Amino acid sequence: MLLWNIEELMYFPALAAKVALSEIKKSTRISQEKLYYGPHPQQYMLLFYDTGSKIQRKNSIFFVHGGAWCLGNPTLFRFIGRYFASLGFPAILPGYRLAPKHKYPAQNKDMIDALKTGIAALKERKLFKDSLIAAGQSAGAQLAGCLTYQRNNFLKNSIDPNIIKGFISISGPLDLTIPKSSIGKKLLNAYTISSENWSKVSPINFIQGNENIPVLCIHGDRDPIVSVSNSVNIISKVNHSKNNLAKLYIAKGTHHCDLCVNLFLNKDQNCCHVLNTWLEEREL
Repeated sequence: MLLWNIEELMYFPALAAKVALSEIKKSTRISQEKLYYGPHPQQYMLLFYDTGSKIQRKNSIFFVHGGAWCLGNPTLFRFIGRYFASLGFPAILPGYRLAPKHKYPAQNKDMIDALKTGIAALKERKLFKDSLIAAGQSAGAQLAGCLTYQRNNFLKNSIDPNIIKGFISISGPLDLTIPKSSIGKKLLNAYTISSENWSKVSPINFIQGNENIPVLCIHGDRDPIVSVSNSVNIISKVNHSKNNLAKLYIAKGTHHCDLCVNLFLNKDQNCCHVLNTWLEEREL
C-alpha cells in the first residue's frame, strides 16, 4: 500500500500537465456553458454538448467531480464533459459547496438542485430525452450514488426518479463501512461532522433491491485511497437481487487519480471499451 501511495504521488505532475494540455487541444465542436443553480459561487454547473453531432442520444450524463468533498470544481474536470459530448451525450458537470465549511447534507442537496437546473437547461436546448445516467469519480461517485438511490429526494423535489437509467462509479467510496485510514476518517468527518453520520451517506445502504438501475464500477487495482472493496461490495449487493445488473471492471496497474486521466484523456483502450460498450447498451 505504501508503494501504491508513492506511485500515486509520482504521477501527479504528469497528470496535471495532461489536463492542462487538454485545454489547448480541445475540440471547437464541443459547446461549453456555465450556469448557476444557487447563490453560492460553488453552486454552478458546466454543460457540454457537440454542436455538430448527428447522433441523437437517449441519455444525458450527470457527472460529479471528485476531490475528497473539500477540493475541486467542474472546471478542473472539463475534459470529462468533452469526452461524453464527443460521443454524442449531453453532459452536466455540477459543482457543489465544499467541506469543511459546508457539511452534510449541503452537498447532497446541491445535487438535487443542480439536477433540476441542468435538466431544465437541456430541455430548453432540446437536448434532454427524459433519461439520464448519474456518474462520478471518487467523492463525486459517492454523491452520485446517493443521488441515484435516495429516490425519496426525487419525489420531494417533483422529479421523476425513473429518469435515472444507470449509475457509473469511478474509484468511488460507495461502502463507508470499510475500514479507512486516519486521513480518510478526517476527510469523511469534515464532510459528515462525525462517524455517526457515515451510514447516512453510504450509497450501498440505500439499495433496496427493487431498483432496475444498471451499474458500472471501474476501479484501479492499485488504488491507495479508496479500496476496490467499495466497488466489489456494491456490485455484489446489486447483483444479489438482480443478477448481471451491475458490472465491475478492475483496471490493472492503475491507482486513484491516474485512472480518471487514463480513461478520459489517454483513452485507454480497455477502459474506454468497457465504458463505451456499457453506454451503448443503455441506448438500446
